[in-house]
Amino acid sequence: GRLISKNGDYYEGEWMNGIIEGNGKYYNKKEEYLYIGEFKNYKFNGKGRIIYDNNKIKYEGNFENGYKEGKGKLIFEDGSYYEGTFKLNNYEEGKFKFKDGRCYSGKWSNNNMEGEGKFTWDKNVYYKGEYKNNMRNGKGVYHYGEKNKIEGIWKNNLPHGEGAITIEDKKIEGEFRYGKLIKGQNCQEEISSPKKNRKHKKSFDSSKHGR
Repeated sequence: GRLISKNGDYYEGEWMNGIIEGNGKYYNKKEEYLYIGEFKNYKFNGKGRIIYDNNKIKYEGNFENGYKEGKGKLIFEDGSYYEGTFKLNNYEEGKFKFKDGRCYSGKWSNNNMEGEGKFTWDKNVYYKGEYKNNMRNGKGVYHYGEKNKIEGIWKNNLPHGEGAITIEDKKIEGEFRYGKLIKGQNCQEEISSPKKNRKHKKSFDSSKHGR
């Protein structure tokens, strides 16, 4: 059957005992999205997909009680996408691939990179370690080239605390302060990330993408 609401929303699909349940599709006029998939007790529940804003954003995956929950993939208009697990519409653990090829794979909190993860710029340039609020924070190792790396404690994307830098086969151990080596050999040299000007922070606010 088909139900058309006064505000322009509509549902078309299966029912059980007067309740929306089974397979169907629901259009929300105000938020401009179409859901096609499984329902239970009026809510998105099971496998389904959502198309937002005239095909600009798409989600396909699992739902529970009206929320994106479990495995799924969210594709944005520019071609970037998140693929992994969701919890109450938010990213939980998975991969975000940017339009330019950069990629973060790891844990999330409130749609921010947070916890253990790996951010890759290209084959030989990547960071693997701890994140907080979309930035390198905690223990981690930044590789830039086959034999070059910075390892240690990070704060707001810069080495800050005990650590070491390896260039070719030469390793310098010491203490960093906001990207500068202040204790150790050649401590006058600033050792901030060679790629520090490459932005990889991105807002992951998808509140408008969820039901």
